[in-house]
Amino acid sequence: MDVRELSTTRRALHAVAELLIAGPQYAAAGDIRLAARPGGFGGWVGLPGPTSVSGTELITPGGRFPLGGSVNELVARAGIVPRPLRDVYTGGPDFTLDESTDVDENAAGALLRAFRRRRRRIATDGSGSDTHSLARALRRGYHHGGSQLRCVARGRDAR
Repeated sequence: MDVRELSTTRRALHAVAELLIAGPQYAAAGDIRLAARPGGFGGWVGLPGPTSVSGTELITPGGRFPLGGSVNELVARAGIVPRPLRDVYTGGPDFTLDESTDVDENAAGALLRAFRRRRRRIATDGSGSDTHSLARALRRGYHHGGSQLRCVARGRDAR
């Protein structure tokens, strides 16, 4: 696994999180928070259940859908109405519906393990909510000292 695989997978996961999880959640409930979920992350609220990512799959109340192709292609398979968040916060990436949702399984696993480690550290030291750490990790990538995973910031290796 190289830095490029980590970077493109992180960007794809971020696009899914923003356009297909947080965006629709904001439209329905006025809330963009994400939460750690088994094997990944997902929405904080939602009925009948929040949309989430587990490994390399998007999980919705309607089923499980493999990540891959463009956001538009994933939307067609999953039946989700995407919603950008440009009007909710500034400074984030400018995702389009043509954005790739292709993920490398190994890179996704490394990134999702980093999310879990961050969540455990927050739970034990009381430094903040896992919601904010997940958002930061998706925006910036994550550093784990003993592995190949480096801080992958906006598509670059930020050693």
